[in-house]
Order: sequence, then structure tokens, then C-alpha cells
Amino acid sequence: MNKAILPLCVILVSTAPAGAQIAGVPRLGWLPGVENHSARPVFGVPGSARVGKELPLPENVRLLDLHPLAPMALVLQSDSGGVGLMRLATEGEQPVIASLQGAYASPDLAVWSPSGKAVLLAWRESQLAQVWAANGQGLSLLEEFPFNAQYAAVSDDGKFVLSLEGTSLTLHREGGAFVAAESGDTAAFAFFPGSSTFAFTSGDQVVIHDGNAEVRRFANGLDGQAMLVSPAPGRILAVHTKQDGSPSEVRLWSEGGELLAAAQCPARVLHIRGVGQPGLVWLQSTDDVPAWFADMSSSTIRVFFVPPPPEPVNSEGTEGGDR
Repeated sequence: MNKAILPLCVILVSTAPAGAQIAGVPRLGWLPGVENHSARPVFGVPGSARVGKELPLPENVRLLDLHPLAPMALVLQSDSGGVGLMRLATEGEQPVIASLQGAYASPDLAVWSPSGKAVLLAWRESQLAQVWAANGQGLSLLEEFPFNAQYAAVSDDGKFVLSLEGTSLTLHREGGAFVAAESGDTAAFAFFPGSSTFAFTSGDQVVIHDGNAEVRRFANGLDGQAMLVSPAPGRILAVHTKQDGSPSEVRLWSEGGELLAAAQCPARVLHIRGVGQPGLVWLQSTDDVPAWFADMSSSTIRVFFVPPPPEPVNSEGTEGGDR
């Protein structure tokens, strides 16, 4: 297979800490702006943070997905359908976009690996997927293969892909694909950082699979819609949202099935999103005001909210906008 190599200055900046100091205030991460045509920095510390000024993206560019650990994002250039990587510039900086030459236009699915070292792009109409991975020289197209699924995950080395196709959880790897689980109860799955080992839910169980066979399972003890993400090697964050509108349960497990910490989020969580900061995720909810986050930078969980930015004040000293 021919590989497309893309020199990426923006990949190289991914090693810069997302919590870089700005005028003495640490930056916690980023949130997407209105209709993904802008980004908002989040400043402060967990429990005492604020949303910064909205930073518009270049014309005809919108966010596809924020990098989980660094101030970067996958973006779509809507005029051409091209996919690119963009460093999230602070105010006054010029945004830089590096196009993925060789990616087809307008993907339906764009997924980062746990540490943001690989990217999966998928197109439903053509039933194809591509995996791109960073290396010392840029970004290379590792593989293109048939794909027909609504949800997917990719390992950090780009060599393993999980997809949920109907009721089948399929593992794609070199040499072919096989069904890792066949159950209508499989609702969530995630790779561990730097590993081909992954976790998935099966009813009220969390199953650990090493890429060859199931190695263990344990009861998560909760009912309701589940979401999984692995914020660190050997750690699983599970968020359970109930249909009755009660607070979402947030639990941190070890790979061995030990419950390390638990918390509640008052909002009804729909998705878990990276924000460009290690150990921190956005608990995207039905109502994004305020924005809720889970901090796992230590051995526990801290769920906190960030209030919306204040409304602009007009020349008469009152808040602007219609009422």
C-alpha cells in the first residue's frame, strides 16, 4: 500500500502542555464554540475555572474533534471537504492548518486514539475507513479498509480498530477482523492508552479483552446507558446516564476491576469528550450551560462545572442581547 506522508508542524507542537500559562493563569483545555465554527479556551483550575473569549476559526473551517491531550483539533474545510489538523491558537496568533493529503472529502466519522497518536476517518456511503498515525516525520496513512459501522475506536499505534456493527463488536487488525462480542447489550468500548487491550460493556458487566481473547470481566453495579473512556493506562472511566433524569454516575475503575473512585454529575451526560488536557474530560450533556468536567489527574475523580462567559456589556453599562 502506498503511504501518504504529511510534514506536520502542528503535530510537533502537540508535545506542548495544554495547561500552558497565559498571563499567569493556567489553561485547562478547550471547548467547541457555536456550531463548531469557533473554540473557547477554559482557564483556571478544577473547581475554579472560567470560559475565555471565543476564538473564531478561519472562514469555511469547523471543528471535527478536539485532541484528547494537546491544544489541537481535527478540522473540516467545508469549501473543499478536506480534513486537516489545526493548532488551537490563542488570541492574536495565526491559526495553522495542515491538510491530510490522501484523505477523502467530508468524513462521517473522525476519532482520535486514547492519546491522540492515531486518527480514524470513515465514510459511510463508500463504506471505507482510513487510519492515520503520527511518526517522527509527519502523519502517515497506515491502512484503508472496508468499513460499515456507526461507532469506532482506534488504538494508539493505529494497528487495531474496534467497530460496532449492528450487535457485533468487531476487532479489525492486521490479517483480518473477528467478532470480539456478539450482544445487543454492548453499548460502549475503548482502548487503553498505548495498548491493544480494550474494554467494553456487556449488560451490567465491563469486559477486558487483550486483542486475542477475553481476560476478565467484572460487574459495574449500575444500570442505564454507559459510556467508557480510558484516561490513563490501566484505568477506565465509566459514565452511566439513567433515563429517569437522575444525576449521571461517574466511576473510575482499574483494569483489574477495582473501583478506585466515584462521583455524580447533576447533568444528563450524553458523551465524554477530550479537551486537550491530560486527565481531564468534558462531560457533554443535554444542556451545555454550565459545562461539566471530570478531573482524574490524581487517583480520585472530581466533577466540577465551568459557568458560561458573562454577556457583553454595552455602552450604557447593562448586559446586551435580547430578553
